[in-house]
Amino acid sequence: MIPRQLTLNNFLSYRQASLDFSGLHTACICGPNGAGKSSLLEAMTWALWGESRAPGADDVIRSGCTEAQVDFSFSSGGQTYRVIRARKRGHTTLEFQVLAQERWQPLTQRAVKDTQDLINRELKLDYPTFIHSAYLRQGRADEFMLKTPSKRKEVLASLLQLDHYDELAEQAKKRANDQEYQAKSLQQTLIAQAQELAQEPEISQQYATLKQEIHTTQTTCDQLQNQLHQYQHQQQQRQQWVEQDQWLTQQRSQLNQDQTQTQVRQEQLRQQIAQLQHLLEQTEPITQAYQTYTNLQKQEEHLNQQSQQQQQLQQEYNQLQSEYQQVLHQLELQKQQLISERHTLTQNLQKQELIRQESPQIAPALVQLATAREQLKYLDQQAEQYKPLYEHYQKLRQQQEQTRARQEAQLQEQQRQLNHLNQQLTQLNGLDQELATIQQQLAELDKKKVYLDHVEEKGKERKSFQDSLNVRLQNYEIQIAQLAQKSELLKQPEALCPLCAHPLDAKHWQVVQKKQELERRELEEAIWLTKEQITVTGRELHILRQEYHQIREQCQQREPLSHKQGQLSQKRQQRQELQAQIQQNQTRIQAIQETLACPQINPELAQIEINLAAINYDENAHTCARGEVEKWRWVEIKQAEIQNAEKEYGYLCQCLHQLEQKCQDLDTQINEATHHSPLRYQLDRLQQQLADLAYDATTHQTIRQQMQQHQNAPLRYQELQQAQQEHPRLDQELVTLIATATTRLQRLEELAQKIITISTTLAQLPDLSDSMDKLATQIQAQQQKLQTQYIQSGTLQERLQQLSQLRKKNHQGQQELTRHEHQYQIYRTLTQAFGKNGIQALMIEQILPQLEATANHILGRLSNHQLHVRFITQKPKKSGSNKNQLIETLEIFIADYQGTRPYETYSGGEAFRVNFAIRLALARLLTQRAGATLQLLIVDEGFGTQDAQGCDRLIAAISAISDEYACILMVTHMPNLKEAFSTRIEVSKTEQGSQVQLLL
Repeated sequence: MIPRQLTLNNFLSYRQASLDFSGLHTACICGPNGAGKSSLLEAMTWALWGESRAPGADDVIRSGCTEAQVDFSFSSGGQTYRVIRARKRGHTTLEFQVLAQERWQPLTQRAVKDTQDLINRELKLDYPTFIHSAYLRQGRADEFMLKTPSKRKEVLASLLQLDHYDELAEQAKKRANDQEYQAKSLQQTLIAQAQELAQEPEISQQYATLKQEIHTTQTTCDQLQNQLHQYQHQQQQRQQWVEQDQWLTQQRSQLNQDQTQTQVRQEQLRQQIAQLQHLLEQTEPITQAYQTYTNLQKQEEHLNQQSQQQQQLQQEYNQLQSEYQQVLHQLELQKQQLISERHTLTQNLQKQELIRQESPQIAPALVQLATAREQLKYLDQQAEQYKPLYEHYQKLRQQQEQTRARQEAQLQEQQRQLNHLNQQLTQLNGLDQELATIQQQLAELDKKKVYLDHVEEKGKERKSFQDSLNVRLQNYEIQIAQLAQKSELLKQPEALCPLCAHPLDAKHWQVVQKKQELERRELEEAIWLTKEQITVTGRELHILRQEYHQIREQCQQREPLSHKQGQLSQKRQQRQELQAQIQQNQTRIQAIQETLACPQINPELAQIEINLAAINYDENAHTCARGEVEKWRWVEIKQAEIQNAEKEYGYLCQCLHQLEQKCQDLDTQINEATHHSPLRYQLDRLQQQLADLAYDATTHQTIRQQMQQHQNAPLRYQELQQAQQEHPRLDQELVTLIATATTRLQRLEELAQKIITISTTLAQLPDLSDSMDKLATQIQAQQQKLQTQYIQSGTLQERLQQLSQLRKKNHQGQQELTRHEHQYQIYRTLTQAFGKNGIQALMIEQILPQLEATANHILGRLSNHQLHVRFITQKPKKSGSNKNQLIETLEIFIADYQGTRPYETYSGGEAFRVNFAIRLALARLLTQRAGATLQLLIVDEGFGTQDAQGCDRLIAAISAISDEYACILMVTHMPNLKEAFSTRIEVSKTEQGSQVQLLL
């Protein structure tokens, strides 16, 4: 991907900016921190993939705006494309176009997701691959290089995006666990089911026995029911006589009770009559006491009226007093409010006066605005004429292109069929050659069998050599340990010579010490060389094993080749049929090609092109005219502000005059309310009425006490009147009760005679209640027994049905158990295959040689072929019981003119060049894995942390690889670094947003 043009509208810190990348090869994006350098790169990624550093989708929109848009043009695969992505609040639009015949042709799909998938296919890159390859961010090299050798493979797997296999391994492990758990659960269920099925014969025997018991119990229960029905008929007759006897007895008891109550009522009436007679004898004293109470009550009512009048006058006085104070307070508040309003009006007058003074300054700007509007009006008229014609022109062109596209699609389909037929014919034409080839392969397989034996012998020889190297390495390590012991002895005081056992002086001690140090270094170099030979031998053994397995697999193909030899004769008959089909297909292709070679010219299209050329409408000029009008639109706003200020100034002057008049009127109202208010006159009048009322509370209290003393007089008088009314009525009621008691005594004698007759009849009928109760108990017991037997029978029958279903379910469970165990084995194998030591390790082993070769190619250009990098993926264990066992690692060794050393021993310029070379190699590897070509390189490695020498190294490194890329962009804010580039993209931040300027 090579950038061509970038246009931003309201994106992040940019209001409007445009950047043309045409002709740029190596450029520096520079500017202070926070100016918007990274926003340019974010705009590219957002336009292509909709991804940026913004946390939310709407956060890319500039603050205060409603829509953001990025228009990005780029080249890829020999084609020029254009992506326009816009974001409104909550909605995204995406357009994708390709430049063909000097016009942008639409490639936009129906949905945004479909359009995004098409962009990814054309680029052959997605967002994660881009930021790990073309975009070198700060710290990415260190993330890989500065890790320990045991951790570098994990970082490399992360950069290669192999963590997907970890997810697959985790899913496979989870599914394996699920299958294992389900298998164990199902196995336990099957065991329990087998135990239940073993009970089926016993349950069948119980069910047959229970059916016989049910028949016996049912017969017994029917016999007892018949006997109970006979007893119930006899007992029903006796119950009728018992009920009649009870009813007569109840009547006699009720009459005796009524007679007793009548006698009690007679005695009560005699007592009440005596009390009323006593009360009637006191008629005169009770009447006099009642008259005295009535007189006191009239006096108390008069005093109550005076008390109510006094309370009403006092309440009215208090209310008027409150209203009077409130009126005065309200007038004072109005006065304070008017003073505050007068102060506010004065300030507004001063503000409007300042705006009026700006009137002479906007006259030239109004002239510019009128000129811009005239130009915009003229271009609007041109656009109204141009756009309908252009839309119709596009519609006709689209119809023409659709017709041609259909013909081209038909041509492609015919050509595809022709190619398919040719491929089949080609396969069939080579039958003789293929037969000869098969015979040759069979001969070669015989030769490979001989070579296979040779490889096996070679492998045994290299394995023997590796064992001898391991023994040699152990001897060297023993000698190193012995030298260490001798060195410890020499450090002791009065040390002896290890050869002659004489004491050593200082001079001889140094000679011995240097000799031992030289021997130790020679042994260490020998150990290093031996380890290298062991590693090389291990690799050779690995290659020999692979070759052995490969050749052995090839030798196993002899039988399929013999079978294939017999199939070739059947394919010869298909050759003539395919040739006839190819001839027909070529005839159709020739007809379509002739139609496409001579397309019909549409006269309407030609006329519309002439009309469009006559109008000569320029959309860019139209856009500039709109921008010019928007540029001077502030003049109208300012003019409206001045006009409003003129109106507001006159209105405020008038309001200020009215406010002064209101203040004077309010002072007059306050004076009148204080001295001549109607409320003041009413308050004086109420004080006089309270004085004229002359209410005496003491006299009122004395009257109330006297009434308290005679409070029983009304009650006694009322009792007297009731006694005068009740005395005649009670006398009449007493006479009536005496006559009723005589009649009731006669009725009691008749009931006694009837009860004696019924008792004689009942003595002749037996009571069968106990026999019936015993019989009912027996029937209930038999019914409960029968019900219990039915329940047991239903339970056993249902149990037998469940066992029948359980037998089928058990058979299905056995099949399900076999399936779960098979699935468990599959997912367990997949877990190991997707794990770190499975596919991932295999892919890393295959990728590392390519990464090493690419890194050495870049490093050779950066160091003039003075440095060479090598990756070591396995090494023997240094400790433990099995020292010959290999462990996984990823060590980096650098070879220079001094020899081979680990990467950790390098610093300065060499380490920087190695880091840069490996990082670029990783970028190229990621791009190649995605199927794309790395033509764009963006470097942002934190140049602020580099000293002057480090910056020089970076510039030299980029210069060395510049011819391998179509465009290189560096991001920095360091002044001394940007001066090294002839082409700079200056980014600055203003009040209108970030601005971009291209300096060549």
